[in-house]
Amino acid sequence: MSKLKPIYSLEAEVQVLGAMICYPDLVIPSVSGVLKEGDFFPSHHRVIFGVLCAMHRASVGIDTESIAYRLKEIGQWKECGEYYTLSELISNLVTHLNVSTHAATVKRLSRCREIVETSRAIAVKATNTDLTGVEDDLNDLLESIKEEAKTETLIPVKVASERILADIHYRRQHPTVKNYLPSGYHEIDRIIKGF
Repeated sequence: MSKLKPIYSLEAEVQVLGAMICYPDLVIPSVSGVLKEGDFFPSHHRVIFGVLCAMHRASVGIDTESIAYRLKEIGQWKECGEYYTLSELISNLVTHLNVSTHAATVKRLSRCREIVETSRAIAVKATNTDLTGVEDDLNDLLESIKEEAKTETLIPVKVASERILADIHYRRQHPTVKNYLPSGYHEIDRIIKGF
């Protein structure tokens, strides 16, 4: 069987984690309800996500030093890339306003990886002479994919409005936060930070 390229979006994962670090009170409650550690592909992203969620649940202030302390405490500091990774997550954040879109991308690609792994397991099982359960496993997989295709992924207007109002409130309380609109071109936004 040929080796497939990993299915994930580094950009989407970085945007989610960067937004969680820079805007924890706005972002973590909504993102932690959608994503879980296993949805992230690189293991250090999984660890950082778990640490950020745990810190937020414990009402611990989130900044690079507190994250570093926690990662050192659990023995994951070097594995997570030390300050380099944290600074990359922060400096590559374009805006937190699109975090729900990025979280949905992370979730969708996680599900794609899960489908590929399940398909591989079914293929391995099917190569045996005993095909007991192969057809059932395949039907279960196809049924779960059909059910997911039926679900609506749009954000309700009320939720979107609440997020915008929360952002306006946050910016009023934190006047040093830069206000800009993303241009829609990731590379340009990273350089000029939008308009």
